[in-house]
Amino acid sequence: GSLVGQAANGSSITNVYTTVSMTATTSANPIYAGGLVGYVSGGITIANAYATGALSVTGTNSTSGGGLVGSINGSGSIANAYTTGTVIATGSTGSVYAGGLVGDASGANITGAYAMGSASGNTSGNDAFVGGLVGRIDPGGTITNAYATGSVTGSAAYFAYSGGLVGRANNGSSITNAYATGVVSGTHAGGLVGYRVSGANLTASFWDTATTGRSVAIGGGTTTESGTPSRMMESRRFHATNPTRASSPAGPRSTSAP
Repeated sequence: GSLVGQAANGSSITNVYTTVSMTATTSANPIYAGGLVGYVSGGITIANAYATGALSVTGTNSTSGGGLVGSINGSGSIANAYTTGTVIATGSTGSVYAGGLVGDASGANITGAYAMGSASGNTSGNDAFVGGLVGRIDPGGTITNAYATGSVTGSAAYFAYSGGLVGRANNGSSITNAYATGVVSGTHAGGLVGYRVSGANLTASFWDTATTGRSVAIGGGTTTESGTPSRMMESRRFHATNPTRASSPAGPRSTSAP
């Protein structure tokens, strides 16, 4: 990360920002790169933070890139944060995880966050998990009051899970009061979530059918259970459900849609 490589064991990172663009490359396994922090574990709190630089990460067997954090493993939280830079993650033999805010989030609680840059993940060896906000969210992870507006592109040897907000939402994760507007492409491509595993909960969340280029919210997996988001059929409905933007360390942001 441009600020911290690895953060662990209950520490806090608050009221910080970075405007640095960075490139990370390794032939070792794995690699975690984030605009602010590379790897988070052990209940870390990140609050009132933003990153505006572009990120490019290239690895071999497992590659994670996020506009703010590359990977979160275990409990942790991100609150009142945003990113605006592009994220590109490239792998040669394994899976890649790319997100406008976080590449891979396991057990993390994300609230009051947004990402405006594009996210792209491609691998010639396995699967790609790419989301406008988070590439993959795992059991115990939550996303609340959040949105993403950047384009999402996934390319993989096997499956490319691409979602306007989240690439893949696994069992035990939840998404509440969120939306996505960026154009989405991939093997499993959804306006909101690329692939939803049964037991992943979606509530009061929406996508723009026109700008995402997707007629469905969820590209694959469980698509018909209760809680599946409805289309944003009217702009006034869309604006009425916008979550409040995160406040940056520099002061409050506008609550209007971008």
